[in-house]
Amino acid sequence: LTLLFTSIYLRPDHDEEFNHDDHFSTYPDLYSTSWWCSAIIFLFMFGLLSYMMRHPFIVATFTILSWILNMTRHGIHTLVPLIVRDGKPLGYALSLIKFNKVLRFPALSSASITCFIWNMILVPYLYFVSFDTAEKKRKFLAW
Repeated sequence: LTLLFTSIYLRPDHDEEFNHDDHFSTYPDLYSTSWWCSAIIFLFMFGLLSYMMRHPFIVATFTILSWILNMTRHGIHTLVPLIVRDGKPLGYALSLIKFNKVLRFPALSSASITCFIWNMILVPYLYFVSFDTAEKKRKFLAW
């Protein structure tokens, strides 16, 4: 479903060429608060993913794939402002900008699906159905 909507979102539009100035202007200025936020989030996500790779099968889960998509987008947001010259992105920065645009919808949809399923379905099910004692419920909420 995500691939279907991504292909619809990215359908070719021959009336409009890719304008790198419009897309580059959405990136944070180098060393701004937004840039540092993206850099810290990327490093945190990368560090946690590296730690979880003790169990490589975890990469096959939808949640971790969503995590990787969002981590990649934060990494690109951090990297693109570093590879500019005279206020214009260099050639490979344009490729990163286009790749980041391609990842926008899959990252948003997968994160939304993961959040909805976890918070609206799994947590209530676990709390009200799976955990039959007050002790189990308390430990679940404490976690």
